[in-house]
Amino acid sequence: MPGLQITPPPAVRDAFRVSGPVHRLEGGDETSVRVADVVLKQVMNPTLANWTQELLAETEHDAIEVPAPLRSHQGEWVVDGWVATKFVPELRSGLGRWAEVAEAGRAFHASIASWTGGVDPVLARTDRWAEADRFVWEERDLELSNEAGELIERLRAQANPTGLPAQVVHGDLTGNVFFDADDRPVILDFSPLVRPPTYAIAIVAADALLWHSADPAVLAATSVAADALARAILFRLVSEQLAVAPRHGARLDDHRRVLSLLGW
Repeated sequence: MPGLQITPPPAVRDAFRVSGPVHRLEGGDETSVRVADVVLKQVMNPTLANWTQELLAETEHDAIEVPAPLRSHQGEWVVDGWVATKFVPELRSGLGRWAEVAEAGRAFHASIASWTGGVDPVLARTDRWAEADRFVWEERDLELSNEAGELIERLRAQANPTGLPAQVVHGDLTGNVFFDADDRPVILDFSPLVRPPTYAIAIVAADALLWHSADPAVLAATSVAADALARAILFRLVSEQLAVAPRHGARLDDHRRVLSLLGW
């Protein structure tokens, strides 16, 4: 991400009362570091980050763990574009444990379903994932290549209209569900959307098929329906097309392979 620093400045570390060596953490956009028992993460949207920290701080979780957000010594959630959470040690990736990842996502969504703090910062998102999501739900148009357009038409044909209720969901669970030393699910890097929870879980299945060598059995493992999966694959296709430097190279071959695998 352009304009992001690797190391939080001393004023940020002082604000969150941490000191010691700075350890860079892998994963995501690599904008997080650990200092002592605290994770500091630089954010691009401070308003959204402030809202996210507030929601997580006010939510109780039973079957899963979400690292506790930390305020600065002046009571702020965001300091000069940085947020802080408690560090959870000995985490293991949930990639491949698709049924458990889906179940953790459902537990997370159940725990935040009663949030009453408004969703305006989520609806105001303008990043590529938010724009792709609006395109998926036919709330906006985008100019994409003819090559992408052919695949989009095939996916639209599978994505039946849905009247399912929407709520705040985590739109990027796949690489952000981990398991701690006691094998308890830990959810990181909350990326909020306001959509039906089934859509968020379908994104996990889509990612598994597109980029993690899963086969169609992942649909049964995650209890994902075909129409939700179609929207999720479309979401990943479009968000990759909108990226300046997409993680997966905006390749359409992966999408063609998966559509063929599904008989679409």
